[in-house]
Amino acid sequence: MGKLFTWVLIGLLLFTLPVFAQTDFNFNNTGNGARGAAMGYAFTGIADDATAISWNPAGLTQLYAMEATVVGRVKAASVSYDNLPTDIETFEIEQKSQFQLNFASFVVPFNTGGMNVDGGVAFRKYYDFANEVTYTVMPTFGMESEFTETTEGGVNAISPSVGVKLTDLFSVGATLNILTGSVSYSEEGYDINSEYETDYSGMNIDVGFLAKISPQFSAGAKLTLPHTLKWENADGGSEIGLELPLFFAVGVAFRATDQFTLSADFQSRPFSGASLTIDDEKVEGFEIENNLNSIHFGAEYLLTMGDVIVPLRAGFFTNPSLMTDAEDNQIVENVFAFGGGLVMGNFIINGSMEIGVDTHDEDWGYSDYVQYSGATARMTLGSTIHF
Repeated sequence: MGKLFTWVLIGLLLFTLPVFAQTDFNFNNTGNGARGAAMGYAFTGIADDATAISWNPAGLTQLYAMEATVVGRVKAASVSYDNLPTDIETFEIEQKSQFQLNFASFVVPFNTGGMNVDGGVAFRKYYDFANEVTYTVMPTFGMESEFTETTEGGVNAISPSVGVKLTDLFSVGATLNILTGSVSYSEEGYDINSEYETDYSGMNIDVGFLAKISPQFSAGAKLTLPHTLKWENADGGSEIGLELPLFFAVGVAFRATDQFTLSADFQSRPFSGASLTIDDEKVEGFEIENNLNSIHFGAEYLLTMGDVIVPLRAGFFTNPSLMTDAEDNQIVENVFAFGGGLVMGNFIINGSMEIGVDTHDEDWGYSDYVQYSGATARMTLGSTIHF
C-alpha cells in the first residue's frame, strides 16, 4: 500500500511540478501555434488556420487548400525572493528547456454531399513537462547549495479532426485527442539522487462551433468533454486516474478592416470538479481548491509590402495557478505577448514571444511574509505551407 501511494504522489507531482516550482508551465491547456500565442491565446473566435485542430475544429472550414504546419517552442523562467529569513541570504530558481516540437499538422479540404468539409490530423504537445529547474540557496553563514529537478517528456496528443460547414454562417467540428506520453523525473543535489518514470494515457473529444455573424464579427466556442488522464509507473502496477470535468472556451473576433483584427477569449477549466481514482476506485477526500479560468485579448495588423505581407500581433492574458499565496488568494501570472510573421505566396513563417510576470507573498512560517518575484519567457516559432 505504501508503494502504491508513492506512485500516486509521483504522478501528481509530475502533473503539477512546474506549478509547485512557481516557474513556467502553461497548465491552462490552450491551443497550439505561434500566431495564437502572439495574440494572447485569444484565437477561439478566429481559428482560421491549421492550428484550429487545437483551438476550435469548426474553424477548419475556413481552409480552402491543403495545408501543413510545424511549430516549435522553447521556454525559460527565473524566480527570486526578498524579505528572506535572517539565516538565508539569497534563494533563486532558474528554469530552462530545450527547443522542441509543439505542434505538427496536415489538413485537407474536400466536398461531400454538397457540403464543405475539412479533415486533418495533428501531433500536439498537450501538457509540456520538459523542464530543468535549479534551486540555489546561499545561507547567511555557510556554503552555497544547489538542487536540480529535471523532467523530460510530456503528455502528447494524436488528434484527428474534422470540420463541417453547415451554412455560410455556421460551422461545427470535432477533434479526437488520443493522449499518450512518457515522463521521466530526476532529482540531484542535497545528497539526494533519485529517478522516476511515469507513463500517461487517455482520450478526450473537443467539439467546436463557429458563427460568422457578419463580415466583421465572428464567435466561436470549444467544449472539451469530461475525460480521464491516467498514469502508472513504468514498471507497471496500479493505474491512477485524474477525472476531469467539462472544460470550455468562448471567443469573439472583430475585423475592423481587412488588415486589422481584435479578439477576446474566456477559457474555463474547473479543476475543483476533478476526482482521483486508483484502479477505477474513487479516492475519498481528494480535492483541488482552485479553478483555472483565464481571460485573453489579442490584436493583429497585416502590413502589406508589395507581394509580401508582414503580420504584426500583440496580446495579453492571465495565467492562473492551482496554488495560493500567503493570503490564500489564487496566484495569477500576467502575460504580455507579441510577435509577427512573413507571408510569401504559399509559405508562411510566424513567431511569438510571451513575457510573464508574477509577484506575491508566501508564508514560510515566519513572522513576516517572503516576497516572491517571478518572470517567464516563452518563444514559439512555426511555419506553414499551402499546397
